[in-house]
Amino acid sequence: MIDDSREALTLPSMQAGGAATFALSCVASARTVLMIGPVMIGTGDPLGFCTHEHVLAEPQPVYVHPSVVPLRSRRCGASYGTEGVADGTMADDDFDFHGLRDYVPGDDLRQVHWPSSSRTGTLMIRQYEAVRHMHTGLAIDLDPQGYAGRQEFELAISCYASIGAHCLRIRQSLVAYAGDRRIDAPHTTALLNACSAIEPLAPSGDGMSYAIHALSRVQCSCRIFIVGSAWDIAGASPLTQSTAHDGVLIAIRVEDGAAWNVRRIGRMVSVTMGALDDLPLVWEVISWR
Repeated sequence: MIDDSREALTLPSMQAGGAATFALSCVASARTVLMIGPVMIGTGDPLGFCTHEHVLAEPQPVYVHPSVVPLRSRRCGASYGTEGVADGTMADDDFDFHGLRDYVPGDDLRQVHWPSSSRTGTLMIRQYEAVRHMHTGLAIDLDPQGYAGRQEFELAISCYASIGAHCLRIRQSLVAYAGDRRIDAPHTTALLNACSAIEPLAPSGDGMSYAIHALSRVQCSCRIFIVGSAWDIAGASPLTQSTAHDGVLIAIRVEDGAAWNVRRIGRMVSVTMGALDDLPLVWEVISWR
């Protein structure tokens, strides 16, 4: 069975110990979770008076992931510290040693590596990779009243999945909420599997309050909220009130077909975007704010 559709295949006559292979294709037009199975084998008499079915395998989920785009910048919401991950940015004073470079006027002489300098006859300076704390809170509004339609909702899901997958890929701590449900995703595949099953909630007019309240109690260096075009970000009091917390606050408003723009409202970075392909460039821009 594939979901509620029953597929029947006929086994050829086989001797004891024989094997047969079947290929069954299924095309999914959108992200979803397909239940494949149970796989059953049936036997009976030619006239169908007596039949028997035996379950060979229990149902298994097949996840059709949302569309995602790769993101590059590691800087969004990061703060320097002794604990964290190296982000690939070079620094002259940190804890993760990277290599040596030639001295340039103005360098701190305390960073001179004297053994290498004496061996080469040129002053050599230690160089480090910057180590940053990266703790991101991510939430998406699941209230259908916040979106202009299904296509806009799917765009929001793809943005949510792309950002979450990026955080996990670079070993960034992630606290993710979909409406009022927390998504526990230790790795990228688990997050994308969870995103395959996200559906709009029953209309409530207040679909983000729980996530906003939950993330306000979590120590995050960056909080990202994804909402639909029906939201007025500048006038959305739950979001603007959350700017009182430390760290970066980013509100991403998806509007199908709209030109992307980034602006600052107080301490909040407000983003409007109309296509998934806009996200990599938008991410680069907001990562430097």
